[in-house]
Amino acid sequence: MKRKLISLLLVLVLILSMAPIASAETGTSTFFSFFVVQEIPDSDEHIGIENAVVVIYADDVEIFRCNTSTIGRILFTEGLPSGTTTLRITVDFPVGYTLQRVTYSFFAGGGSVSLMSDGTFIITNLSGFFIDFGITWRVAPDAGTPPPPDRFTDVPPTAWFHDAVAFVYDEGIMRGASPTTFDPMADFHREQVVATLFRMYHGRPANASDPTATPFADVDPGRWYAPYIAWAFEQGIVTGQTATTFGTGDPVTRQDFAVLVHRFASFTGADTSVPDDFILQFIDQFPDADTTGSWAQDALAWAFHTGLITGTGEGVVLPWGSAIRAEAATILMRYVQRIA
Repeated sequence: MKRKLISLLLVLVLILSMAPIASAETGTSTFFSFFVVQEIPDSDEHIGIENAVVVIYADDVEIFRCNTSTIGRILFTEGLPSGTTTLRITVDFPVGYTLQRVTYSFFAGGGSVSLMSDGTFIITNLSGFFIDFGITWRVAPDAGTPPPPDRFTDVPPTAWFHDAVAFVYDEGIMRGASPTTFDPMADFHREQVVATLFRMYHGRPANASDPTATPFADVDPGRWYAPYIAWAFEQGIVTGQTATTFGTGDPVTRQDFAVLVHRFASFTGADTSVPDDFILQFIDQFPDADTTGSWAQDALAWAFHTGLITGTGEGVVLPWGSAIRAEAATILMRYVQRIA
């Protein structure tokens, strides 16, 4: 995965419902509605353009600015300054990435579009009642950009999770939260767990040929996570929180993470047995071990027996606590090195 070309799709749909441009004497102005949609195929994290900044200028006066992490809704709806004749749209890409290719679609009652060498669009001679404008950018890592985790500003070389982050990134199991951050202390979500297991098993991310149908109402078949959840359900790795709910977007608990990895191990034919005396030792060793859900006791004991999971610095298991990304990277690295 190191220095792999990252293709990112950013679709900006500008809908400008226009009355004809009026003179300053009339006091009227063009109505301007701006909508941003970002689609990153085959990704569980917003890589590459999470920190891109979109800015719109009307006759060189900034009228709108947003970070692409706020995409997916109508962001700006108001009148342009009276007499506006030119719109300029710029995007500043994150550090470490540069524009590789840009295309656009343009439909309007009147006006013309110019594309600058830096990817800036300039729309002139505005007229008509509306304009539809779509833009697609592709960016690539700069040559010589250091690979993660050294590029991740929140993964210092001395961090306990540094080597694990490097391992899961290099193996294509996990990705960054942005080009420059891993977000190690953030919660790991249920759909992200099954995505990592899919990649570990297949050695690749999901693609358009992978099935997406599931019985879960909260799994949109058009979203990036659908093929991962469909695969995990088909293999018996996940059963859902209910018969019709997967729990998309929910943080995974430490015990549920153990359950999913345990089922994955069983699916792949790995040894998941645990000596009876170890289970008793496990319960005696950690004061909160007996709070583990009945469905997760065997899996959590197996995870401790194999060394995938260890107790916290406070000497507890925290079965109901959320697993964070740094812990997920560590557990998955240990699985590959010790069990796979």
